[in-house]
Amino acid sequence: MLVKLHRQIFHRALHIINRLVRLQFPVPTSRRSDEEAGSQKIKGVLLHNIRILILIYFFLFCTSDQKMKTKGKCKTCNKTTGCDIWLSCKICDGWFHASCVKVNNAAYKVLKELETCHWFCQSCNLKMGKVIPSIVKMSDKVNEIDGRVEKLKKEQKVHYGRYTKLEAKQEAYDQELKAVQVKFDAIFKEMDKMNANFGELDISLQKTVEHQKINFRDIMKDQMEQERMNVSETVKKEVSDLLGKVNANIQQVQSDIQETRVVAAEQRDKEARRNNIILYNVPESNATRIDDRNKEDVAFCLNLFNNCMHVGIAEEDFVNVFRLGKRPDPGVSAGSDPSVTARNDSRVTVGPRPLMVQLVSYNLKNIILESVYRLKNSEERFKVVAHDMTKMEREHCKELVAQAKSMAARDPSGEYLYRVRGQLGDMKILKLQKRK
Repeated sequence: MLVKLHRQIFHRALHIINRLVRLQFPVPTSRRSDEEAGSQKIKGVLLHNIRILILIYFFLFCTSDQKMKTKGKCKTCNKTTGCDIWLSCKICDGWFHASCVKVNNAAYKVLKELETCHWFCQSCNLKMGKVIPSIVKMSDKVNEIDGRVEKLKKEQKVHYGRYTKLEAKQEAYDQELKAVQVKFDAIFKEMDKMNANFGELDISLQKTVEHQKINFRDIMKDQMEQERMNVSETVKKEVSDLLGKVNANIQQVQSDIQETRVVAAEQRDKEARRNNIILYNVPESNATRIDDRNKEDVAFCLNLFNNCMHVGIAEEDFVNVFRLGKRPDPGVSAGSDPSVTARNDSRVTVGPRPLMVQLVSYNLKNIILESVYRLKNSEERFKVVAHDMTKMEREHCKELVAQAKSMAARDPSGEYLYRVRGQLGDMKILKLQKRK
């Protein structure tokens, strides 16, 4: 039974590693470095989950008590006599008196008759109760990560399709430019021919004037100059129209490229803020040294997450903890003077500066946000835990909040509340009925 359990856990670890190896993203060469960085972050999360599974396995099975050298003694009373009915644990192979583990004769007969029924001692049974839920939770987290990976793949395909369309448009514009160049060359050749014809005509006129002795040359020169001016104006107009079309096409391509760059920059900013959370209304230390203030902030976070929210966070799970905005002048407390403000990324806060917490993984962030409801019944219920949103996400959230306020103002009944709810990127305005 123990060997079979070891083999199942080993195969589960191999299955997770195989999923990690299959994480590939078809992206263009010019954007491969950024997408590979995102893929490496996802792989890091999976490797972290695998390490946790292996640590649980070795903690439960490799630190267990050594087997008894003599199987003839009861592990409960440590005696060889006292009862004729013995039971063997299927995990630790320890022997026990049926009377010592409170198994009567009827239960012993049932265990003996049923081959598929296995008996575990109390110590091994407790360990099995810890291992099985841990494996189930780990499997759920792996499935959740698989879903997010599939979503990223779909987004990559959309961006790749847009990038391919832009390249096709660029090639079409290059072909149009080449066609315009060919037309220019033909026009220049035609002008050369006209100039040659003008030269021949000039010679002919000279001969005619010499024979007829009249002032015909001046008349013809005036007509030729007028004709040349007409042709020049026609050519300039055609060239101007063609250049206008080309410039319009080039501006459209530049606009599409700029839009793609903005989308890519927003995606990179989201990925950089993915594991971050922001704490509001956290008292700020008055210590002189930055290190001392930072240590107090870290201690506050550990107390909030572990004692109030019961998450189980260690200091090693923090990548960085720091305050947002400029610190008030020495001697002025940001928490006591409401006129003191802190600015960061166009955000203005009154009172203590917001506290940025950067975590090592996205799973830890989800666990913390899922446990926020526990603050309602704690001493820290006035603390606010929020996402670290990008500039575009904050602007979108502000627009939704303004719309919700406008809808509430237009509601004559006053029986409903309009609140902005939802995940990042999918926030909506919900109409909630007030409690009577």
